[in-house]
Amino acid sequence: MIGAVTGGTSPYTFKMDGAAVALPANNTISGLTGGNHSLTVTDAIGCSKDFLVPVSFPGFVFFTAS
Repeated sequence: MIGAVTGGTSPYTFKMDGAAVALPANNTISGLTGGNHSLTVTDAIGCSKDFLVPVSFPGFVFFTAS
């Protein structure tokens, strides 16, 4: 779950493990296996930042990208 994205210029696009993902209204990315995942957030003017998102399996991750 992406709790919030701060900074940059909205709208934002997201890639999880290199694949584009569209976040639904509840900001949830499902179907992740346990382990480390990469999240790339790109803003409207093309600035991007990469994050490492550790996922415990089974588990729930709350993540804030800033």
